[in-house]
Amino acid sequence: MEPLLFWPLVAVIFLLMVTVLVAAHEYGHYLFARLFKMEVEEFSIGFGHKPLFTFHRKGDTAFTVRPWPLGGFVRIKGMVPQPDGSETQVEGGFYSKPPGHRFWVLLAGPLFSVIAGLLVLIPLYAIVGEPKFATMAVAGEVPAETPAYGAGLRAGDTIVSVGEKEVSTFYELILVVQDLPERPVDVEFERAGKRQKVSITPIRDKNPMPIRGPDLKFKEEKKIQSRLGIIPAIVNVRLPIHKAAIAALKEPVKMVTGLYALFQKPKEIKEQVGGPLAIFYATAEVARTGMDKVFYLTGLLSIWLGIFNLLPVPLVFDGGHMAVALTEMLRGGRRISFRMQSWLAGVGITLVAILIVGVMAVDINRFFIEPFTSKKQETTSAKALESPVQK
Repeated sequence: MEPLLFWPLVAVIFLLMVTVLVAAHEYGHYLFARLFKMEVEEFSIGFGHKPLFTFHRKGDTAFTVRPWPLGGFVRIKGMVPQPDGSETQVEGGFYSKPPGHRFWVLLAGPLFSVIAGLLVLIPLYAIVGEPKFATMAVAGEVPAETPAYGAGLRAGDTIVSVGEKEVSTFYELILVVQDLPERPVDVEFERAGKRQKVSITPIRDKNPMPIRGPDLKFKEEKKIQSRLGIIPAIVNVRLPIHKAAIAALKEPVKMVTGLYALFQKPKEIKEQVGGPLAIFYATAEVARTGMDKVFYLTGLLSIWLGIFNLLPVPLVFDGGHMAVALTEMLRGGRRISFRMQSWLAGVGITLVAILIVGVMAVDINRFFIEPFTSKKQETTSAKALESPVQK
């Protein structure tokens, strides 16, 4: 049972994470706008019709907090296109500057998000360590609904053998278990220096699932496997500062390649994406294991925010605005027509609306509908299998 203040604490951590992510991203836009002599009217954390309060004012810029905390913006003078093109005549305005300047102002947000993530991860890897799967056959986590938990295994137990086969690494454990039939098998494990033996009936996947490689990371290959329900342990491996920087720099590369692979397999998007609810529950999970994992999640989310904003969704994401600025650069600085801008904005808003609705539907199904359905099915199955003798 969770402590009374656990979920309020998670909510506070979640809001602080979002605030830091948004502030880093928007500060990139703000800094480069000022660098190119654009007038910034407002730097806001959060959305909403009216600011809750203004916590600072610097020149013509108001630094505000608005009621809806899941986002933010930097409002630059003259940012709204006009039918007559008068936005290009606004002194100190966004569109009064060359498209090359606008491109850099737009790129600065995602760039600062990635940099902020790296600035979190590099010292974290050097001081605390980079999270890696432990190679030994040690149970890092044993979820309550799994066969292993029902048989009495707990986190920290070391698996010694399964059936007649001894195992010394977690990968060996996977290889032994994955092809077992759904019938009881003897599992020997060690706890506090004492060996014990239990009988566990593995469960088999209903659909092909990703398999783990020797490094225990999931591969693209899938197959139907048997499982005991044991999750490998994670350990922190401290790195020298230069190796910490290299490890952190690999994260954006992995995210870009992962995003590319995801778009190649649209059927798997539902399993991989998540919205605010997914991030909130992920925050709760890492908060249970320590603040170092919270910082790790914050760093990864910051990098992801930067990369995601580079998607060329017309006139909504930074990447879409950058595409327009790049097009104008190729046109010798000539503006795209107001009609074309309006059409692109409509397409972008529609795509984002579909994305928001889709992500919300995935979150609701994942955290509210599926758990209820699974519990109901488990109860029904248990009643169907219950015999008069058992009664």
